[in-house]
Amino acid sequence: MKRIKLKKLHIVAIVLVLSVAMIAAAGGTLAYFTDDREITNVFTAGNVYIDLTEAAVKDDGTGNLIEDPDQPRVHGVALDSVEKAEHNYGMLYPGKVIHKDPTIQNTGDDPAYIAAKIIITDGNGDINKLYGFENSEYIDIELLLTGGLLGEVVHVGKWKNFENAYYNDNFAMVQVPDAANGVYEFYIFLLDQCEKDEKIVLFDTMTIFSDFGTEQMQELEGLEITVQAFAVQTFGFENVYFAMTRAFPDHFGKLTQ
Repeated sequence: MKRIKLKKLHIVAIVLVLSVAMIAAAGGTLAYFTDDREITNVFTAGNVYIDLTEAAVKDDGTGNLIEDPDQPRVHGVALDSVEKAEHNYGMLYPGKVIHKDPTIQNTGDDPAYIAAKIIITDGNGDINKLYGFENSEYIDIELLLTGGLLGEVVHVGKWKNFENAYYNDNFAMVQVPDAANGVYEFYIFLLDQCEKDEKIVLFDTMTIFSDFGTEQMQELEGLEITVQAFAVQTFGFENVYFAMTRAFPDHFGKLTQ
């Protein structure tokens, strides 16, 4: 099968770091008096930090791309940064398998609620036609990206009044499609708090269908996959859904019920 060189297919990893609002200034002292006895309370500021990385890759000799442990991982950048962390995988062709493992790590001192957003944007063609459900505006992300959380067994149905959600005991994923503009947003919520140093791999493999011909490969040209990661303190929030929709209304406002 003829190999098609894709000029612009690149993967962007973006990380947003949220510092938790301090309960009191670091090392600050709050004093009050009760029954003529002085009681002093010292509050220490907590912090929430995350890192978003992807493995560097190398050719395995057959044209597929595997993890290159000898090279440093690619780090994401702040969401409001003027720069982007781009991971370019070069020439793609039908059947190519790419190791791609966006990994979120809680690098702060405190537990945090973690969520991610995967945005798939059309290139030259229509990703819905290539990876979509028949007669539906939704796309099946698991046909393109697999492994990690996306490799877990899930239920498909209603979650928090969202139809067609993927969910299990570990995470829930809600898709918000905009087929008219070729943009598909996937919101992933880690249902349990993420402990210090804990890592979450969203997925680990990207695969191009082996039966794609020249037309399908040309439609993939310019496809963009953007990964964003979010962290919020656990204190003061009932669960990860409420934490994200309230802390990041600009990013999760579409999901506000």
